[in-house]
Amino acid sequence: MKWIKKTFIILTGLIAVLAISLFIYKEIRASKAKDILIPSNTEALIQINVDGLVSELMGNAISNPNSYFFGKRDSSGVRKPKAWETGLAIPSTLFLFSDKEASDLYYTVQRISDVRRFKRFLKSNMQIDLDLVSTAVEGGFSYFQKKNFALLMNDQRIVFSIGRDSTDQAPKLRALLQDSQSTWVNALNWSKQHSEDRKGDILWSNAEKNWFTFDFLNGSVHVDGLLKSDKWRLSEAPKQLKPLPNAVVSAYLDADLSEWIKAQDSLLHRLNVPVDSIYQYYGGYV
Repeated sequence: MKWIKKTFIILTGLIAVLAISLFIYKEIRASKAKDILIPSNTEALIQINVDGLVSELMGNAISNPNSYFFGKRDSSGVRKPKAWETGLAIPSTLFLFSDKEASDLYYTVQRISDVRRFKRFLKSNMQIDLDLVSTAVEGGFSYFQKKNFALLMNDQRIVFSIGRDSTDQAPKLRALLQDSQSTWVNALNWSKQHSEDRKGDILWSNAEKNWFTFDFLNGSVHVDGLLKSDKWRLSEAPKQLKPLPNAVVSAYLDADLSEWIKAQDSLLHRLNVPVDSIYQYYGGYV
């Protein structure tokens, strides 16, 4: 019986050491994320809780091992780099920012830990061979763009852009990488000031202090948000409809959106929304 007791003590100790080490590791990553900077002219910010999502994914994997460990496997026999083998030093919290000059685009600046591993990850997982498709940009940078996705990098850092604008992003991305960041502000503080210090797996906020949070759990998503405007006209006698049975998503808004839609005219045109059709419903309720 002594060996059973000894084995139990050893296992308990190992588990305790592992738990403490994991806690310290996460605290160090969280501390580093608090120092991330974004441009002072940031108009909107997307904040992704990377470590939180990883923890939830691990929990789902433990509770559903058949789906994660014993499901259908790739029959090609080619090993693809895993998500943690990107070659990037991804922080515990990932920030993507947009500015007033290009509100349709979001940018993120990251540090490269292993440039060869990063190139291998893109080639295997996204079929992008940077050695073949990237172009040289003044300053020792490599540039790649495919429609609405672009990146500019050297051996130490990389900046991504993603959004609706498909024009050449090289000048903007190079300016971001070459910026000394002396006028940049703390990303976490900006988020707190513009989102009422909200928490979520994914948090979006903008300079007008509108915000949305997205939380994922067991195949579901919970969305919460605040969208403010002095152009909303709520009904004096609101009516509430019963949700449709078996509907995946249903929504009903009893409000006059005419003034708000007029203010979004340029945005709607950029999004290719049929504005003329929407105009017919001015003064009505959705």
